[in-house]
Amino acid sequence: MELVKKKPKIKLRETRLGVVSFICALLTLGYLNIFLLSLEGYSPIANLFLQIIPTTGIITGLLSLVRVRYRKTFTWWAFGLYGFMFVCVLVIGFIEFATYTKP
Repeated sequence: MELVKKKPKIKLRETRLGVVSFICALLTLGYLNIFLLSLEGYSPIANLFLQIIPTTGIITGLLSLVRVRYRKTFTWWAFGLYGFMFVCVLVIGFIEFATYTKP
């Protein structure tokens, strides 16, 4: 006989919007790496990968934060990737400005 009843654990699922946000962050990070390695110039695809997909990912990430009783692990990973990309672009910009100060 047990004196204490064990409550069944509720398995929480990930939000679909959080997973979409994470996939958008991975696509953006991949394209940013390819863009920085190749530096072929600005292409029409850059508009998609550097503006539209990150905006969609951030909006879906913010929407997934309002979901109750769902895990938000992928959402926080996506925001971490977006923050990492932002810091990398700032650092690269400052290093480039410090290296090539003359026009």
